[in-house]
Amino acid sequence: MRIRSLLPYTLDLVLHRAVQDEPRGTLRVDIDGDLQGWCEWQLSIEETGTRADFSQEVDVATSLLQSAPRAVRPLLRGNHAYMMRSGERGLRSHLASDPD
Repeated sequence: MRIRSLLPYTLDLVLHRAVQDEPRGTLRVDIDGDLQGWCEWQLSIEETGTRADFSQEVDVATSLLQSAPRAVRPLLRGNHAYMMRSGERGLRSHLASDPD
């Protein structure tokens, strides 16, 4: 998978399904490549619908990102926050669309 947001840098990731437990509503993937770690979706049924919680734990694996000056790190965190908000908007839009 290749991921790019606002900054002119593309992350190359390899995702491997680690856990797919449909009765418990869990999907977890291991991440290799420019980042190493995992991310997970946890779904639960509530009175108002389905709740989707996303969590992740990753470390930077590329020397370019590891050596980024401290002054650049807030830009990287902001870029990540923007990317995650964009993904949430896209998911909400997809779920709200008519399947027909």
